[in-house]
Amino acid sequence: MTNSASFSCYKVSSKPNLHRVAKFFKVPFFGVDSDSLVFEPKHVGAVLKFETPAKFVWLFKWGCICFINFESSETYRFLKKLESTYGSVDFILFTKYNENYNLTMEESLEPAALSNILKIYAIVLAKSTELKYLEANLNLIYDQAERLVYDLQRGLPKPTSRILKKMNLGIVKTQLTIINSLQLLDRPKEFDDLKLKNIYNSAIKTFELPNRFETIQTKITTIIEIITPYQKLGFNHRETRLLFLEVVLLVLFPLSRILDYFFLKILTFLRFL
Repeated sequence: MTNSASFSCYKVSSKPNLHRVAKFFKVPFFGVDSDSLVFEPKHVGAVLKFETPAKFVWLFKWGCICFINFESSETYRFLKKLESTYGSVDFILFTKYNENYNLTMEESLEPAALSNILKIYAIVLAKSTELKYLEANLNLIYDQAERLVYDLQRGLPKPTSRILKKMNLGIVKTQLTIINSLQLLDRPKEFDDLKLKNIYNSAIKTFELPNRFETIQTKITTIIEIITPYQKLGFNHRETRLLFLEVVLLVLFPLSRILDYFFLKILTFLRFL
């Protein structure tokens, strides 16, 4: 018997409210200890209002949703039902950042084993989709860094401008998402079984997650190398301004005493006229 499943994963939000979704639809959720919320067929059926024996939905805390065995119309219907509790669904992100995959398994599996495999691919596709989003944002920062170099050829730009701070914040945010939210290089604890471990490793290789992680790190390093001289120039400029201000103040202090001295002399001279 052949088991097959179709996956469609989308980036739809930056700050989803999984707690509110779980409470409204009465779906089990383990809060801070869980990075996802799963709608099993019975939960999906309650949302779509018809029996769905083979449909699953995984919602992830970083804003991706993975649909399994959904038609396009069902996906849109589910998202509209979800929107009142999940938060605003960004359909621009939806159309730009997504992954699709068809999985075929040659052996017949027990429901629990099948659920684990579906979860593996749902997690990997969600990570891959989020990486697309992060890669696009990082490319924008990289383009900004290249423009700084171009501006330098025309005349020194302001190294302390807001754009440098925004670029640094973008880099930090990307790194935090990769490390804390995606945990890109960590295998989920529930996949310690040898067979599941091999399936997970195969899935991340299929979507080239390790290679894409290295590419992102290389690009971040390059951006930092570009903007670091600008930051140093900014610090030097501030130091120069402070030194100049100190010199001015040091000059003004004796100057005021000298002026007071001559002012008294002038008054004395005028008194004897």
